[in-house]
Amino acid sequence: MRKTAPAFHGKAKSDNPFCVGNRKVVLYRKTRPGRSKRRLGADRANPNGKWAITEASNGFILKSGLYFAKAKRIVFEEGARMVCRGDRSRKISVARYR
Repeated sequence: MRKTAPAFHGKAKSDNPFCVGNRKVVLYRKTRPGRSKRRLGADRANPNGKWAITEASNGFILKSGLYFAKAKRIVFEEGARMVCRGDRSRKISVARYR
């Protein structure tokens, strides 16, 4: 995940190409140490795995804090069982000055 324009973007990666495209990615902001996280927005990865979550498209206001993205684990039961592992990005620190 990167914090450069667009606001937050990244690429879903997997050894299995079936686990890359159309993968749901959710952006969170850590509210305070020891506190829970706040969901800010979501996007689905394109066929190449690229996704972007912006202030304009998701209606949140960028504030100072730690941001990270998550992709949940998916289990497909159709035909042969297949599992796409969940993952979490590194934390990105954003400092907004007024």
